Amino acid sequence: MKILVTGATGYIGRSVVSELSKRLGHTIVAAGRDTQILEKIAVTYNIQKIEFDLCEKQHNWFDLVGEPDMLIHLAWGGLNDYNSLCHIEQELYAHYSFLKNMIENGLPHLSVAGTCFEYGKQEGCMCEYTPTAPVTSYGIAKDTLHQFLRLLQKNRVFSLKWLRLFYIYSEVPKPGSLFAQVDDAISRGETSFNMSGGNQLRDYSNLEDVARSIVDAAMDESNYRVFNICSGRPVSVRNMVERQIKKRSVNMTLNLGFYPYLEYEPMAYWGKNSIPYV
Repeated sequence: MKILVTGATGYIGRSVVSELSKRLGHTIVAAGRDTQILEKIAVTYNIQKIEFDLCEKQHNWFDLVGEPDMLIHLAWGGLNDYNSLCHIEQELYAHYSFLKNMIENGLPHLSVAGTCFEYGKQEGCMCEYTPTAPVTSYGIAKDTLHQFLRLLQKNRVFSLKWLRLFYIYSEVPKPGSLFAQVDDAISRGETSFNMSGGNQLRDYSNLEDVARSIVDAAMDESNYRVFNICSGRPVSVRNMVERQIKKRSVNMTLNLGFYPYLEYEPMAYWGKNSIPYV
């Protein structure tokens, strides 16, 4: 099977490509805009690569990217601001246009990264069948893209897996993330770290587990299915930060309550997934 991964140069995309490379019998094509990282990925995993910008107008994207059997679509911009209108005004329509073009020209299997932000400010355990109620521009855009693709399924033949990603951690944190900020403070020799009260309960998964679950979900034979990509275990943000500090073997105090809780996030929510981790 020929599998195209968009967003392959990103934090999650690189791990998904790594996971796919472990599964024999597939031709993997990494797609992205960062030429240097794309080249490194192609060499590391001995796979094909294609540099492209999905915002460009193309008559036949499916032909241009080599007619893959499956697309794992992880690309999305503007993730430094979940309330930016760019998610609705730019990202939503650019991605729908690209995916619709792929499907109308022959793509048979599609998996798309959604987000737990689609659940909005609802508290407690979020199952895949929990109604969505997004409040951020990012969550609204992702939820709308999902609905657009569901409508498209009524007129075109293709399978769709919608993957709602929860929170992620890894040994090398994502740049700009809370854990990266902790590491930066440690590297500067700081002895205290400013953060919120830390009592929020979140659902964190290791990046490798996330990549494995994304690939497992993409390989599912259902014509349509929603997957929560999560651990199913709530943990406080404070606990996660304390673990990070302990792992780095340093003495650092937490200045709890320095920042207010984010208005658009619930205090406690976590996921329930259909594919348990092994």
